[in-house]
This record gives sequence, structure tokens and C-alpha cells, in this order.
Amino acid sequence: MARWVLNCPQCKQEFVHSDIAADFSMVRDPFVGFATKPEFPKGGLTMLCPNCKEAALYQHHQLVYRASQ
Repeated sequence: MARWVLNCPQCKQEFVHSDIAADFSMVRDPFVGFATKPEFPKGGLTMLCPNCKEAALYQHHQLVYRASQ
């Protein structure tokens, strides 16, 4: 399954923000298929890295699309 990922600034590991379910009613974007980035709160979203357990503030533009492998 495709997913949106973030990169931890502390440990430099990538972790999953959310999975992407294919919705064939949407227009296909050539770069991310049918996916639309999840909304973030104004000012960013604080998330805990599951690898190093450090909290960091992430911005919407930091979400990276990862296709299913």
C-alpha cells in the first residue's frame, strides 16, 4: 500500500505518517497517483518519531509519497 512518510530530523529515519487508499473517483496525478496530501494544522503538526521517540514539528510540504513496494 502506498503511504505518506516523514523524515525524522533527529535520527534521520523515515516513518509512516499515513497509508493511502486508492480512490478511483479522483483525478490521477502523475507524481502521486490518486493520492491527496493530508491536511496539517496551521503552524504544523507535532509528531513523535517511532524510531527514536523524539517529537518534532513537521510542515505539510515535508510529507513524501512512497509507492507500495
